[in-house]
Amino acid sequence: MGISSRSPIAHFRPGTAGAFGAVAAAGKIAGFDQATLSNAMGIVYSQICGTLQPHSEGAQVNSMQTGFNARAAVTAISLAAQGIQGASEVLEGRYGYFRLFEGEYDVEEALANLGNVWQVEQIGHKPFPCGRLTHGAIEAALTLKERHRFNADDVDEFEALVPPLVHRLVGRPLESGAPSPQYAKLSIPFVVAVALIRGTVFITDFWEERLRETAVHELAGRINVIQDLTITDENISVPLRVRIRLKNGAEHELTLDQVLGHPDKPLSREQHLEKFRACWAEGAAHLPASNRNRLVNLVDELEKASSVDELIRLLVP
Repeated sequence: MGISSRSPIAHFRPGTAGAFGAVAAAGKIAGFDQATLSNAMGIVYSQICGTLQPHSEGAQVNSMQTGFNARAAVTAISLAAQGIQGASEVLEGRYGYFRLFEGEYDVEEALANLGNVWQVEQIGHKPFPCGRLTHGAIEAALTLKERHRFNADDVDEFEALVPPLVHRLVGRPLESGAPSPQYAKLSIPFVVAVALIRGTVFITDFWEERLRETAVHELAGRINVIQDLTITDENISVPLRVRIRLKNGAEHELTLDQVLGHPDKPLSREQHLEKFRACWAEGAAHLPASNRNRLVNLVDELEKASSVDELIRLLVP
């Protein structure tokens, strides 16, 4: 659904489009026939939500919108199973999803690829716990820092030339005072400053005391995000170019055509495990240490697991 859009994103697509995906998966598990599944899609369409306003403001409810739509999907499945009728032309009807939520669209390519191209294989893995559109700037900053051996204190100016989508959604400046965690996660100046100072971005960087750090705010004030006016596609996140000028006058540039974690530029197994271990240490220290390695082994052979209960037992005291 998302790849069929030809207009700038105007709604929180992980929520809106995600609702239909949840219904499709749950309906398949429930064994629905075509008519019942169609009703479930119509019922969930009457409930979907997801606006970019909390994203723009950095309001905490932004991330909850995906959960709201998952809840709506469960409700839709239950009602459809009881014979409740939903609208049938939910995608291309006069008041269907594409016209109301996306604007201009073209489904021909998506339809031609059905059964041949599986978008689930194109899912990216996030190396950093912040907005995905910030990751290119973070990666470029860390790459240049490692390549040219400079410190955060050496940076005089940082400039990121980015596509329209990136500029509109995460090019926001860091204003005075402590931002909300959600706002900070969606601000290139904040996360790039953190990355240059600490060498990475981690969940603890969005705790209240970290959000107030003077050094981060000072460096963020020297980080500028500029829209690349040569790019007209409103729905792409790359290419992007980063230029860093140091206080000694040296300048370093890097252009990224893809970001780390994309299927074309995947995380290594060790990078996946490093992220998992860091998250485990921060959030699961109360659990037996042996559970961590057992969980890794179980996920490695997930298709052989008899039940998800095997996973859940390792995640609770």
